[in-house]
Amino acid sequence: MDQAAVSQAVPNGNLTAILVGGFIAGAIDISYAIISSLSRVAPERILQSVASGLLGRDAFEGGAPTALLGLFLHFAICTAIAAIFVSAARALPPLRQHLIAAGIVYGASVYFVMRWVVVPLSRFPGDLRTVHPLEIAVHAFGVGLVIALAARRFAHL
Repeated sequence: MDQAAVSQAVPNGNLTAILVGGFIAGAIDISYAIISSLSRVAPERILQSVASGLLGRDAFEGGAPTALLGLFLHFAICTAIAAIFVSAARALPPLRQHLIAAGIVYGASVYFVMRWVVVPLSRFPGDLRTVHPLEIAVHAFGVGLVIALAARRFAHL
């Protein structure tokens, strides 16, 4: 594909990178959360905990509808996380030059921003400001790296 064709395809490529990266990263992240908690809590409860960021404790009384809301919110957040990375990589040459490393660092950063900024500002009824090395790794490689690879593949970064 010549350079003119690539630059015409980039806007669609950005959207594809955001959607594919966000969906795959979201699937990895929520799968990890559900699987790692299976011995303690039902998957519905994990999804309701996501919805509790918006609804507070009432999310845990809402059954399947609040679980579905949590699933929707989770993927919306992951898509936004992917959009931020793709936009930043498009605008900042150093990120494009070190896309894989940037993705891994970004994923780990997402873990800390979500736990120390976003969740405390939400209506989530608990405190997640703890450090779990395996969860950091899941975010670094299952979220950040996946989004970076989607950006490289579809947005041609």
